[in-house]
Amino acid sequence: TVMFIPFLVFFMLTSKHQMWSATLNLFPIQRRQQAEEVINAISRMFRQFVVGNFLVGLISAAIITPVFAIIHLQYALLMGPIAAFLSLVPYIGIALGIIPPLLIALLQYDAMTPFVTIGVAVAVTHFAAVNILTPKLVGHRVNLNALTVTIAMMFWGWLWGGIGLVLAVPITAGIKAVCDNVEKLKPYGAWMGES
Repeated sequence: TVMFIPFLVFFMLTSKHQMWSATLNLFPIQRRQQAEEVINAISRMFRQFVVGNFLVGLISAAIITPVFAIIHLQYALLMGPIAAFLSLVPYIGIALGIIPPLLIALLQYDAMTPFVTIGVAVAVTHFAAVNILTPKLVGHRVNLNALTVTIAMMFWGWLWGGIGLVLAVPITAGIKAVCDNVEKLKPYGAWMGES
């Protein structure tokens, strides 16, 4: 399935204009302007979601890398960002983030203290990223309040597991974009947003 993703992206990009007009043609003429605004809002929110997650990864790397440097882990400048970005993966992020630096540490250390330090640094940073940074930075960038992001992650994670956690914020941001552009749903959009 993963092998099809590049082809899917290629075909989506090459047929972007045709898909755009075909999507707008799904709506009645009097609703097309509103549909275009909703689609543009969803697109903006998705870009902000990606930027927000990248910032969370950079902040996590800025925390983990100095810890690795303090314990003199080889390739600390490389292992810190790798561990930080891998630790952002829901459910298995801590394990993914710990494995690369631990493999380097196995070749370098005889004592147990560096291994514990690596594990604690990645685990604490992961906990802070998921519970503090993601709701604040990612939620803020997509104009969702921290409570909405937390509830969304709990609901979509419960419903779909790890994939639900990954998709929780984009799905909720898309729902908010629809609510913000449909008159009857605007109060719900306001409740989910930051004001």
